[in-house]
Amino acid sequence: MIFVDTSDILGLADASDRWHAAARQAYEERVRNGETLVVTSLIWAETIALVERRLSRDVAILVARALERGYRTEWVDARRHALALESWRSGRVSGTRFVDCSSFVVMREVGIDRFLGLDRHFLAAGFHSVCGNS
Repeated sequence: MIFVDTSDILGLADASDRWHAAARQAYEERVRNGETLVVTSLIWAETIALVERRLSRDVAILVARALERGYRTEWVDARRHALALESWRSGRVSGTRFVDCSSFVVMREVGIDRFLGLDRHFLAAGFHSVCGNS
């Protein structure tokens, strides 16, 4: 299993994004290898909002369909939310946003140590990039 951060999905969706080619290559390699791509419900929300704002509602709808079909969604419930909030407040990884803290909680619980994305906070939290751009 590989966790997928918003930055990777955004890079895939936006052909003008400077990381588009790298994101596409990393994504296609994972799909070819039959690896499970995992996102959280908060990554959904963050990604859809950013894609809609940066590109369009139509592209955001396409991204949502891709997330439904090709990604496993882990839900951030009240317990995970509380753990992420505690981590975020403590500042364990300096500068980390709440959504990232919730991702870290899920990754640790599910046993995922690799991620697709560009956010260096994942590296600082002890996870390993499979994209090569982090």
